[in-house]
Amino acid sequence: MGNTPSIFYRDRARAQEFLDTITIWKAVNYKKDVIKDPYTRTALVLTYIKGDNVNSWAKRQLDILNEKQQNNLDPNGAPSKTWWTNFKRAFKDAFTFTASKETALAQLKKLTMNKGNIDTYIATFD
Repeated sequence: MGNTPSIFYRDRARAQEFLDTITIWKAVNYKKDVIKDPYTRTALVLTYIKGDNVNSWAKRQLDILNEKQQNNLDPNGAPSKTWWTNFKRAFKDAFTFTASKETALAQLKKLTMNKGNIDTYIATFD
């Protein structure tokens, strides 16, 4: 349901946008078993990470995920919710700008209103 996420090709400028799209997609499809389960959700999201610059990273994440499932101590084989959290953290560490807060603050300090266009001025950091 809803629009599926665009393929992520390692464009750091779009990494947070990719995660935000995944979050919306997850919310729209929250009743679907594939989304409810952290293992299948993570594996599904990995199918949207493609390209020469990210294939090895995605493969490594799949290996980590499969290792967690194979070593799962839950008697019913239920995946831990931390698997999804760990995946998102690994994605952010690998692909988002680490200085985004500092960059935003520097841009904010330089922000000025041009030609009396208050809407553009306000929307800059909306």
